[in-house]
Amino acid sequence: MIRLEKNGKGWKGWEEWQVYVNDVVFDLKEFGSKYDDEQIYFPDSSKYKLKITELSLNKFGNLPSELLLDIYNDDHSLGKHVANVMFCNSRTPRNKCLSYFWEIKLDTWKGQFNPFLIRDELIKRIKLQQHFSISEKITSDDDLGSAAIFFDLDFDQVDNYQELFTSLAKFLNNSFAEIEEELSIGGFSEKVVARFSFDSQAQQACLSYLNYFIDFLKDIGIQSHSEVKRSSENTIFSIIPDSKETSLQMISDALSFYLNLPRVSQDISSIGGDPLTELKVERLKAEIDKLKSSLRTSEAIIKYQEHLLVDGSNSSKLKEPIDALSDIYVDTEKKDTTEFLNGGIKLGVFKKGGVEFHWGTLLNYFKPK
Repeated sequence: MIRLEKNGKGWKGWEEWQVYVNDVVFDLKEFGSKYDDEQIYFPDSSKYKLKITELSLNKFGNLPSELLLDIYNDDHSLGKHVANVMFCNSRTPRNKCLSYFWEIKLDTWKGQFNPFLIRDELIKRIKLQQHFSISEKITSDDDLGSAAIFFDLDFDQVDNYQELFTSLAKFLNNSFAEIEEELSIGGFSEKVVARFSFDSQAQQACLSYLNYFIDFLKDIGIQSHSEVKRSSENTIFSIIPDSKETSLQMISDALSFYLNLPRVSQDISSIGGDPLTELKVERLKAEIDKLKSSLRTSEAIIKYQEHLLVDGSNSSKLKEPIDALSDIYVDTEKKDTTEFLNGGIKLGVFKKGGVEFHWGTLLNYFKPK
């Protein structure tokens, strides 16, 4: 941790003050500089960087109020692309400071997308979020050899620094990953995009079921095509209508209905349909049965493998596609996943925990209005 020894000297003798960082002593005459009449900038030397790993995150409120600290994010705990934060716990409200410097360095950037585009999209997300008290004045800079962002947090709104740093790092990292995902599929505009986080053992079965969704759409009269992208632990499933006249909301409703089917369907029937309708329903039922069978087989394999290692261990149930859904976008608008999935349930008539629907009624619902 950090403590300040003034050695009996007031502000005029600040150069004789000493800063102790975990018992290592730094003379401010060599490692500091006067920022204003009430703040000493530390460290101000190429010889030393104050690292976030040298500090205790839960004791930030106890840092010396006379120091404006430049803290290097050496272990990326503050966020993958956060270079450093400026912190001052001054007794004077106007001097209180908690500022972030986020950047993508151009000379080391190996990503496939324009870092300035990523930076600008991140600024939009920072402005839209409501969880953190971030100043409306967010500065970007293109002249530092990097795509950079500077932003300040409201010092007085912070109750727990460790919680703040952890949750803000998660927000920045997740936003960065989501922006790259969005760019990888050419944006979310004019399509329905679903993000899934599948269990590795269930991924193939779940992807197979998702891919059949395009055939399901064709069977109910909606022509479209899909794209699947993998990004770290996520799978991005995009549905793009073949015609701009096709309603994205209808595709969204159909996807919600489709994801619900493996969980709620006990008896899916065409109820008096013609032979072609019977064929469509049987194909749908076969896909649902294949998904469930694949998941049961995978669960049995996992249970057997765990039994060989630890006798009597309990395996968790693999997630179906509906359980793995984390985000849904309809033409750039992010939807609440619970509301989205509930909308699909309302399209069926449920009996005894299952669903029984009339194919003709379903076709009528999805036919062009």
